[in-house]
Amino acid sequence: MNFKSLAAIVVVSGLSMAYGASAVKFGLFPYPQIVSIKHNSTEEVRSPYYYGKKSFFEVNGKEYPIVMVGDSITDQPDWNELLVHTDIANRGIGGDTTEGILLRMDSIYSTGAKKTFVMAGINDITHSKDIDIVFDNYKNILRLLNDRGMNPHIQSTLLTGKSMAKYNGEVLKLNQKLFEYAKENNIPYIDLNAVLSVNGFLADEFTTDGVHLTGKAYELWGREISQYMQSDI
Repeated sequence: MNFKSLAAIVVVSGLSMAYGASAVKFGLFPYPQIVSIKHNSTEEVRSPYYYGKKSFFEVNGKEYPIVMVGDSITDQPDWNELLVHTDIANRGIGGDTTEGILLRMDSIYSTGAKKTFVMAGINDITHSKDIDIVFDNYKNILRLLNDRGMNPHIQSTLLTGKSMAKYNGEVLKLNQKLFEYAKENNIPYIDLNAVLSVNGFLADEFTTDGVHLTGKAYELWGREISQYMQSDI
């Protein structure tokens, strides 16, 4: 390499470094594009609440015959009080997704439960996650539970109220996939929308905000699943 070529490389490198610094400082191309890509990444951001609950369950979780798995809709009630039981573990975490559940399976395994009731997906859907990815995550959750002998039961992802109706098309798609998968793999499928929805929407009397449930809704939910808790299924 001759002197002129080396000098040219040094000049170009210097100009590139200078432009890079200016791009960051003044928002020149391609810095805005890089930021946009980063902000629109599919990587999920989890809350301190998620990590706190995950850690607590992993370290302090006790054994129970039955475990409820899901997001805030599962997290909200005291299942033992609702169903007059003393043997139900609540592994719902507010704001969770199917991916989040997969990342905390150890906190579910720690219960040693023989029956698992799963409801998930609404947070994936409201965050525009591709429904095929959500379904794949859900299948992996079910497979892992089966591998541990934890007998999963699928509870239909709940429809939303009229104020959030734009999400219901995707909810129906997910539930159809789950129903077919349950039938093919001999997994109990519990259609809670049959008792909590009216004309394709979560009934107004059963929701506080279009997603989360009232006490009456939980009472009906409890009635629907109690038969599965008492059976050998």
